[in-house]
Amino acid sequence: MVMRELRRNYSYHGIVYEANIAFRRRSGIRLSIRKDGRLSISAPRRISLTDLDQEIGKMMPWVEKHRSKMEQEQALPYTYILGERVETSQSEAEVRSGYAKQALAYFTSRVAYFAPIMGIKTPYKVKVRDMMSRVGSNSGQTKTLAFSLWLYHFSPAVIDSVVIHELAHDKVRNHSSKFYAIVLQYCPDYWALRKRIVRHQYGKDHEQG
Repeated sequence: MVMRELRRNYSYHGIVYEANIAFRRRSGIRLSIRKDGRLSISAPRRISLTDLDQEIGKMMPWVEKHRSKMEQEQALPYTYILGERVETSQSEAEVRSGYAKQALAYFTSRVAYFAPIMGIKTPYKVKVRDMMSRVGSNSGQTKTLAFSLWLYHFSPAVIDSVVIHELAHDKVRNHSSKFYAIVLQYCPDYWALRKRIVRHQYGKDHEQG
């Protein structure tokens, strides 16, 4: 029997998940994600909200992974490619696999453009990975720049901000003020563009937002 219910929001990597929590006579927490993106949670009736939030926080990587899988399996009425809205009847996974080669070529061209401007002499290899947890990475050990296939949805300005960010790590490996001074030197609108990534604002129609 349900003792009490609660609605609560949980944020992870810029996405807010609405949760319906039912407190029952049980020993552990059970969590599932619905097709509409909401979370259904069954929790012990005596658990504190602090402990509940901590336990749910540990489950959020699974939630993100499962949400991404659900989105990939759903047919889309449209998608964005380089910030342009494109009509489609494919799933997210099919759309991504279809433009993987184009994305690699585009990211490679932007690295080639900005590297000499920023004084980067390291001969980086460029790769594309189907990842959602981050949009780019710089491996100093393997001399590889990896960009998320998901990034190809965004407008060229957003993509350039990520390319500049990863190239800046050639000079400063951490995220110190010195690092961001380099990023802002070549991308003054970096923070505004970063917000668009967090908010999943893919299109050029968001540029004035």
